[in-house]
Amino acid sequence: ALYAIRNLTTEEAVMPENAGVRYVCGNPAHGMAARFLEDKTISESGSEQAWSGTLALSSVSKGAEPLGLKTGEVMAEGQHLSRQVCRGVVEKYENRADGMEHSFVISRRPLGDDQSPLTLRLNLGGGLSARAPHAAEPGKKRETQSGAEGKGPDEHLEFLSSDGRTV
Repeated sequence: ALYAIRNLTTEEAVMPENAGVRYVCGNPAHGMAARFLEDKTISESGSEQAWSGTLALSSVSKGAEPLGLKTGEVMAEGQHLSRQVCRGVVEKYENRADGMEHSFVISRRPLGDDQSPLTLRLNLGGGLSARAPHAAEPGKKRETQSGAEGKGPDEHLEFLSSDGRTV
């Protein structure tokens, strides 16, 4: 239960900063907490070196064709949370002692030209930036091509506070 993603308590639900929040969790090993809304996640530190950031999927497209985003289908069980973001695409979070994992599961090939890439665009806000650990500059654009079996490589990003610290 220490890393459970849970509903808000009655007291938490009436707090102004929790307007629209569906689920919350803490990660004591990393001194952070997360609040999950229908369309974004807010993460923040619980330490003296305060940071806060938001992460939201802004669009999904197949080539030049946008795929409609869904909201409202957020489900949590134990340490796992999932959001159905569009047909065949689920956004997932897992809260563990070694950190918060964020991923997307593509369960079926999206409609459209098979030669066109599937693009997921994320907005990162609130003073955070992201970089691939091997990239020279924060915010560097990352593109991956799926392999022959339809599975792209795992992409790991570091998140940085406004003063450049890894969070």
